[in-house]
Amino acid sequence: MNCISLNKAGIFFWFFSCIFYLGCKSNDNENSTITYNAPGEDVHHVTSPCTSCTLNYQQDLGEEAVDVFFIFTNTGKKAATPPTIHLSKSDSFEDSSLAMEMPSEFTDTETFSLVDYAREHGIGLRGKPEVTLFNARNLNFSSSLEIEKPVLLRRYQVGESFQFKNESVTDLVTATLRAQSRVGTLTVNLWVENQSWGSCQKRACLDQEKVNAFQASFLQSGSNNDIYDWVTNIFGTPWGEHVFPNILIHSGAQNTIDILFLDIDHDNSMSGGVLGFFWSKDNFRASNISNSNERLIFYMDSVLAAAPSGNGWDITDYWPAEIVSTLAHELQHMIHYYQKTILRANGRNSETWLNEMTSLATEDLIASKIQASGPRGISYQDETSGFGYNSSGRLPLYNRYNDISLTDWGFGFTSLRNYSVNYSFGAYLARNYKGSLFFRQLVQNKETDGKAITQALSELGFKDTFESVLSKWTAAVVLSDRTEGPTGYAFNRGGSFNSYLKGVNYSIGSINLFNYRYGSLVGPYIYSPVQSNGTPAIENTASRIIQMGRGLSGMFQRTINLPEGIQLTVVKKLSL
Repeated sequence: MNCISLNKAGIFFWFFSCIFYLGCKSNDNENSTITYNAPGEDVHHVTSPCTSCTLNYQQDLGEEAVDVFFIFTNTGKKAATPPTIHLSKSDSFEDSSLAMEMPSEFTDTETFSLVDYAREHGIGLRGKPEVTLFNARNLNFSSSLEIEKPVLLRRYQVGESFQFKNESVTDLVTATLRAQSRVGTLTVNLWVENQSWGSCQKRACLDQEKVNAFQASFLQSGSNNDIYDWVTNIFGTPWGEHVFPNILIHSGAQNTIDILFLDIDHDNSMSGGVLGFFWSKDNFRASNISNSNERLIFYMDSVLAAAPSGNGWDITDYWPAEIVSTLAHELQHMIHYYQKTILRANGRNSETWLNEMTSLATEDLIASKIQASGPRGISYQDETSGFGYNSSGRLPLYNRYNDISLTDWGFGFTSLRNYSVNYSFGAYLARNYKGSLFFRQLVQNKETDGKAITQALSELGFKDTFESVLSKWTAAVVLSDRTEGPTGYAFNRGGSFNSYLKGVNYSIGSINLFNYRYGSLVGPYIYSPVQSNGTPAIENTASRIIQMGRGLSGMFQRTINLPEGIQLTVVKKLSL
């Protein structure tokens, strides 16, 4: 039998869990067998697996009863064959954790639209497919057009009207400026389409009280007291000087941000639908993109913004609070476009998953400041991991689809799953790698894919890479029902995680994935070894969690056929 050498680094777990990273790197022939004796609290990393190897895994679990999990992670760009685990004759597994009630609509998604589903099930969507696709496309800055004179916006006064171009040059929205804030050199205009104002014919209409509340949440006098301050403090300004004056709007446009409230999709819905979006078409000159409004602008849904939760309306009601959270989400997209695409990446846009993950993390980072539950789905006043059977926020859907690709972005129902997986990953990064500082570095570097994560980690002094944190993230999921554990694997401290940036504290609450419910599934979807054999391929940048046993002790041994491109993580924790 041929042998390999393994680099070993011991890490002592503070409480009662230990994690092992395993793999094999060899120039041996295929089908080589490697006996691996796992020594206690060690952590082992192997940079690349062999072409095809059989791993004889052995570990003395000790006298106390423990649960053992295998996590297989595919860090490559293609789907990979799942490993085969050879079971012991004494193995028996319960499948109760795998039983679930799948809503029938998720099994037949071709018969209706995602927007219809969102309206019927109280889901607030960020963005639209055509907007996402436009925002993700790379730009060609090699134009030889003669530089045009800058287009300077005139200053509008409250009460004046303007026709905004929407889907096309003929799809016009007539709106009136209803509120205006000026702080320093920045002006924020809040426009409302005329059909959504006052005694309108919509199911819910905006008025001056509601408009003023949204205006104050986005920008008000003073420092560190509004969405604009908190988000730009992390990521930088949304516009400014650039070297593409013949293609993009004038750098002076940084002094004005417009927020247009309209009934998006004309659906008149108070129960769900598209909450809002940033559309980078408006950052272009109209000579390049004909339906550009040539300004920095957000589009927000007027009916959901005006929808009350009870007899009266308050900005902390469910849908108004979701609109406020969406403003933070979309402001990150606006800043991301300038700080990365224009300033640093020479026209290359971030991959959609990376950009969306950062916006979801933004909602998380300022949830307590804007008094919204955010994607965590727990009250901003509660810094703990909350209570069991929580079906709110993004994480219930993540629990169900925790083995899909992080980086492959889909549309329709697939996008709901993508948002949930990307939030889970962003929430992990925020809680383990300096929170707001990490995401600032992520946006303010030139990389537009997983390398942006590696670069941000490096800038902050971490040796981890995008590939290494993929498996650490899933291990942290398994350990999230514990409040003590090793550095780099924390979702749950029983309280808040804090990061300080330029004097501002960004406080985020704990997460226990085992507290979330999706249908009859409580906690993360966990495979049994029986199911793992012959199951579909492991998607790229995805992990699969397999419970190898409950209440085990003494010598533990399993034989695993480990395919190329698959990394193995073994998690052991005391049985509860």
